Formats: sequence, C-alpha cells, structure tokens
Amino acid sequence: MKMMMTAETRAGLHRDSVECIEIYRIKINKIVELWNNVPNSLDDLLNIDLFISMKLCDLFVLIKQYTQADQRWEGICIAGQIYTKMNESLKKLIGFNEKGNSNSYWIKVMGAYAQNDPVLYPEYINIKKELIEYAQDKSIQNYIKLIRNTDVHGDENLDSFTLFKILKEIDIDYTFRLFVEWGKLLRRTSFFVSDCYQKKFEKLK
Repeated sequence: MKMMMTAETRAGLHRDSVECIEIYRIKINKIVELWNNVPNSLDDLLNIDLFISMKLCDLFVLIKQYTQADQRWEGICIAGQIYTKMNESLKKLIGFNEKGNSNSYWIKVMGAYAQNDPVLYPEYINIKKELIEYAQDKSIQNYIKLIRNTDVHGDENLDSFTLFKILKEIDIDYTFRLFVEWGKLLRRTSFFVSDCYQKKFEKLK
C-alpha cells in the first residue's frame, strides 16, 4: 500500500533542504580551501569529506525539487535520479560485496585512520555496519538495480511498455523516505570524517 506524504511533512522537507543546500555549499568551499592550505597527509580525509558533502548537496537539491513537484511524472523522474545517486554513493563508500567492501574508501582510508583511536573507532564501526546494511539490503538493491538498469541503461531492445509499467509502479513517497534516512547516515558520516581530519590537523600543528 502506498503512503502519501502529508503537506506538513513536504513543507518541512522543503525548509530543511533549502537550509542544508546552503550549509553544504559553504562546507564544500571550506574543504577546498583547507585542501589548498594544509599538509598532504590530510588529502585522503578531505577527499572523502568533499565527496560526501557533494553527494549531500545533490541529495538536498533533489529533495527540494521533489517538494516543489506538482505532477507525478516529475516525481518519477526525480526518483530515478535518487536511486542512481544512492547507488553511486554506496559503490564508492563501501562497495556491494566482500571484495568491494575491502577495497572501499571507508575501510581502506577511514579504517586505517580510526583503528588506533579508541574514541573514533566505535563510531567508525557503527557507520561501517550501517553502510554495509544498506549495500546488502536485497529489497533496496534489487529495486535500485531494476529502476537504474531499466531507466538509465535500458536493454539492447527498445521496450518502452515495460519501462512505463515499472515507472508507473514507483512509490515516490517511499523513495523519498528512504532517501531522507540515507541522508541522515551520510550526514553522520560527514561529521565523523570532519572530526577525524580536525583531530589530525590539531596534532600536526
């Protein structure tokens, strides 16, 4: 059963998205400024935080667009972009299987940095666990794959009627609830990475 988002929830999301776009726009500029002025040993941490911050900016732009959409086809189009953004973020941060996990930025860079810090390590593990849960959630991943492969990549044969049927069945409000929850995890991840390089920067002074 599809659940409709209330007007009050939609208005709240719009206000939050406008505010957060500005917050992450400022943060992106600060990261780039830091990158130009701090030791090279911080490059990997800044690189990850810049990636996450840009994805968060994308996320809030899409949420803002959704809150202003007044036709279902607009929502369908934005939902397709959401699944693509989630897929690419997960692939870069944690990967989709054991091999992908071990080669991911989160484990290679953040794991190496946090493993010797008793204060940071528990939160690193918690975030890693939640990222892997998203990446390995079959219901989410199968849906992402279906929407992304049909809408973005398609098939060698043109099958517009299958595509239309799939798009027609998209639960847009569910998609945005999922996206908002994913955004909360990304924000935690960004705060954690920021704490890491601020702490490292203090040691280098």
